[in-house]
Amino acid sequence: MQKWWILVAAVVMLFSVTVVDTQSAEAATGSQVVSEGKKLQGTSYQWGGRTPSTGFDCSGFVRYAYGQAGIDLPFGTANQVNEGSFVSRSNLQPGDIVFFSGTYRSGVSHNGIYVGDNQFIHASASQGVTITSMNNSYWAPKYHSARRVASSGGQEVVASTSDSTPSSQESTSSSSSSASSSSADSATVVNTSRVNVRDGGSLSASVIGGINGGTTVEVIEEYNYWAKVSTGSTEGFVSLNFLDLDSSGGSTSASVSSGDAEVINTSNVNVRSGASLSDSVVGNISGGTDVEVIEEHNYWAKVSDGSTEGYVSLRFLDN
Repeated sequence: MQKWWILVAAVVMLFSVTVVDTQSAEAATGSQVVSEGKKLQGTSYQWGGRTPSTGFDCSGFVRYAYGQAGIDLPFGTANQVNEGSFVSRSNLQPGDIVFFSGTYRSGVSHNGIYVGDNQFIHASASQGVTITSMNNSYWAPKYHSARRVASSGGQEVVASTSDSTPSSQESTSSSSSSASSSSADSATVVNTSRVNVRDGGSLSASVIGGINGGTTVEVIEEYNYWAKVSTGSTEGFVSLNFLDLDSSGGSTSASVSSGDAEVINTSNVNVRSGASLSDSVVGNISGGTDVEVIEEHNYWAKVSDGSTEGYVSLRFLDN
């Protein structure tokens, strides 16, 4: 009799653990992702940032909020835009990941988490983690697409061929800006006679080779301001400053609007005589300074603060 009761107790305990684990897994709803994101409001912006202590960039914030809700995402907007399944803007639910293009370069370049009422929470370069309307004059024309990774029922969504492709109308509206975010795109090495190829996406990574200017390369993946590329014989990371991701061979479309912009991500940015790192430094502009954007070429913008005029990298501008 005693053994029988022990067996019953063991079965009950096992069932209880199973129920708890299942409920825990199903707790990762879109609403929970939003809740985790809102806890981070006010966290500062940091390019490449992945934690509250270091600050966040856009994809780092999205990944962290989802991670706190129990869902693992890759780094980088170019990778996150392929997660889950496509969802139309009219069917957005809290927790869906929304993507924007043309913020500092062509193609998908920013993302955040939809919170409802046409608002999204994101890591803004100028404001840190904040909630913003998707209908404002800056973000509305830059909306690209949305993906659902956490469903309203709390289960992770696996991409399916039936709903992972946008409708014909939305596909038409976004096709011109999606080139640089998709894997296996081609690009041309520009702004240099030869670019270093590194084993990681940072200047501290080791140089493992070089690619001559004018060479067409395959873009395998992209993370922040770096792309993993291949020539067939050389494979590694190069800065986006040296890639033209427009497969037609023309210059990329404007990534910052003509008008005003703010210098970000640095205390002091070099101003150069031309749109490449090989051009001479003609001055500098302090971080936080408002500048006039005169024109843009590839990943550079010609700007003026009234006393200094020249080219700066788009990674240091936000409008």
